[in-house]
Amino acid sequence: SAQATKSWHVERPTFRSVFDGQLTFVWNSLRRLGVPERDVEDVAHEVFLVVSRLLPEYDPERHIRPWLFAIAVRTASDTGDVPAIVEQGDRVVAVRRRDDARR
Repeated sequence: SAQATKSWHVERPTFRSVFDGQLTFVWNSLRRLGVPERDVEDVAHEVFLVVSRLLPEYDPERHIRPWLFAIAVRTASDTGDVPAIVEQGDRVVAVRRRDDARR
């Protein structure tokens, strides 16, 4: 008899499920990255705009938090008043204050 092969299909998350399930994680990540409290809501909004654009490319077999954190890091860095991000390929290797990065 032929053995049945199991095929594991992981559903792609909806934007709503990512937003509802990960907003607190993104918010806390932005605060830890040094985004001022007054700006966190705006930067989180920017993060989720990027998420909505890139979600079709997200690999649902991978953990979502590292993907979201990478988006948060890049978005926070782009705001100008938070740490400078030093990247090596696809990895963040250092987070330095912007004034340190200019030296």
